[in-house]
Amino acid sequence: MFSNDQNIEQIAKFVEEAKQWFDLKVKYTRLSTVDKFVRIIKALILAIVLTIIFLLFLIFASFSLADYLGQLFDSKPLGFLCVGGVYFVLLVLVIMARRVLIERPLVRFLMSIIAEEEEQTTGV
Repeated sequence: MFSNDQNIEQIAKFVEEAKQWFDLKVKYTRLSTVDKFVRIIKALILAIVLTIIFLLFLIFASFSLADYLGQLFDSKPLGFLCVGGVYFVLLVLVIMARRVLIERPLVRFLMSIIAEEEEQTTGV
Protein backbone atom coordinates (compact mmCIF):
# COMPACT_ATOMS: atom_id res chain seq x y z
CA MET A 1 0.00 0.00 0.00
CA PHE A 2 2.71 2.52 0.98
CA SER A 3 5.43 1.17 -1.29
CA ASN A 4 3.99 1.65 -4.71
CA ASP A 5 6.18 3.04 -7.46
CA GLN A 6 4.57 6.49 -7.44
CA ASN A 7 5.35 7.05 -3.74
CA ILE A 8 8.93 5.87 -4.18
CA GLU A 9 9.41 8.26 -7.13
CA GLN A 10 7.97 11.16 -5.13
CA ILE A 11 10.25 10.40 -2.18
CA ALA A 12 13.26 10.15 -4.51
CA LYS A 13 12.27 13.45 -6.16
CA PHE A 14 11.88 15.09 -2.73
CA VAL A 15 15.29 13.81 -1.61
CA GLU A 16 16.90 15.12 -4.81
CA GLU A 17 15.27 18.55 -4.39
CA ALA A 18 16.35 18.64 -0.75
CA LYS A 19 19.95 17.93 -1.82
CA GLN A 20 19.78 20.68 -4.44
CA TRP A 21 18.32 23.12 -1.91
CA PHE A 22 21.04 22.26 0.60
CA ASP A 23 23.77 22.69 -2.04
CA LEU A 24 22.35 26.06 -3.04
CA LYS A 25 22.16 27.14 0.59
CA VAL A 26 25.82 26.18 1.11
CA LYS A 27 26.87 28.10 -2.02
CA TYR A 28 24.83 31.13 -0.94
CA THR A 29 26.42 31.07 2.51
CA ARG A 30 29.90 30.90 0.98
CA LEU A 31 29.19 33.78 -1.40
CA SER A 32 27.66 35.83 1.37
CA THR A 33 30.69 35.23 3.60
CA VAL A 34 33.10 36.18 0.81
CA ASP A 35 31.06 39.32 0.08
CA LYS A 36 31.17 40.39 3.72
CA PHE A 37 34.89 39.64 3.95
CA VAL A 38 35.61 41.67 0.80
CA ARG A 39 33.55 44.60 2.07
CA ILE A 40 35.40 44.61 5.39
CA ILE A 41 38.81 44.37 3.67
CA LYS A 42 37.82 47.16 1.25
CA ALA A 43 36.81 49.41 4.15
CA LEU A 44 40.05 48.56 5.99
CA ILE A 45 42.22 49.39 2.96
CA LEU A 46 40.34 52.64 2.40
CA ALA A 47 40.78 53.58 6.07
CA ILE A 48 44.52 52.83 5.90
CA VAL A 49 45.02 54.89 2.72
CA LEU A 50 43.02 57.83 4.07
CA THR A 51 44.89 57.63 7.39
CA ILE A 52 48.26 57.73 5.63
CA ILE A 53 47.22 60.75 3.55
CA PHE A 54 45.82 62.51 6.62
CA LEU A 55 48.97 61.79 8.64
CA LEU A 56 51.17 63.22 5.89
CA PHE A 57 49.03 66.37 5.87
CA LEU A 58 49.13 66.53 9.66
CA ILE A 59 52.93 66.21 9.75
CA PHE A 60 53.47 69.07 7.30
CA ALA A 61 50.82 71.23 8.99
CA SER A 62 52.41 70.53 12.38
CA PHE A 63 55.86 71.57 11.21
CA SER A 64 54.41 74.71 9.63
CA LEU A 65 52.52 75.60 12.82
CA ALA A 66 55.54 74.87 15.00
CA ASP A 67 57.72 77.05 12.78
CA TYR A 68 55.16 79.86 12.84
CA LEU A 69 54.80 79.67 16.63
CA GLY A 70 58.60 79.56 16.94
CA GLN A 71 58.86 82.80 15.00
CA LEU A 72 56.01 84.30 17.01
CA PHE A 73 57.66 83.44 20.36
CA ASP A 74 61.23 84.01 19.07
CA SER A 75 62.03 80.43 20.12
CA LYS A 76 61.70 77.45 17.80
CA PRO A 77 61.81 74.92 20.66
CA LEU A 78 58.92 76.72 22.34
CA GLY A 79 56.92 76.56 19.09
CA PHE A 80 57.50 72.80 18.82
CA LEU A 81 56.69 72.39 22.51
CA CYS A 82 53.34 74.15 22.01
CA VAL A 83 52.42 71.87 19.09
CA GLY A 84 53.50 68.84 21.11
CA GLY A 85 51.34 70.02 24.00
CA VAL A 86 48.32 70.30 21.70
CA TYR A 87 48.90 66.73 20.52
CA PHE A 88 49.26 65.53 24.10
CA VAL A 89 45.92 67.10 25.05
CA LEU A 90 44.30 65.52 21.97
CA LEU A 91 45.77 62.15 22.94
CA VAL A 92 44.31 62.38 26.44
CA LEU A 93 40.90 63.38 25.05
CA VAL A 94 40.88 60.49 22.57
CA ILE A 95 41.87 58.00 25.26
CA MET A 96 39.10 59.28 27.52
CA ALA A 97 36.47 59.13 24.75
CA ARG A 98 37.73 56.06 22.87
CA ARG A 99 34.50 54.09 23.34
CA VAL A 100 32.36 56.83 21.85
CA LEU A 101 34.82 57.85 19.13
CA ILE A 102 36.28 54.50 18.05
CA GLU A 103 34.77 51.34 19.54
CA ARG A 104 31.05 52.02 19.12
CA PRO A 105 31.22 53.25 15.50
CA LEU A 106 33.45 50.32 14.56
CA VAL A 107 31.11 47.80 16.17
CA ARG A 108 28.09 49.43 14.48
CA PHE A 109 29.83 49.30 11.09
CA LEU A 110 30.80 45.64 11.42
CA MET A 111 27.38 44.66 12.72
CA SER A 112 25.68 46.47 9.84
CA ILE A 113 27.70 44.38 7.39
CA ILE A 114 27.03 41.14 9.25
CA ALA A 115 23.33 41.80 9.88
CA GLU A 116 22.60 43.07 6.37
CA GLU A 117 22.09 39.59 4.90
CA GLU A 118 19.79 38.54 7.70
CA GLU A 119 17.54 41.53 7.01
CA GLN A 120 17.45 40.72 3.29
CA THR A 121 16.61 37.06 3.79
CA THR A 122 13.99 37.65 6.47
CA GLY A 123 12.43 40.57 4.63
CA VAL A 124 12.57 42.88 7.65
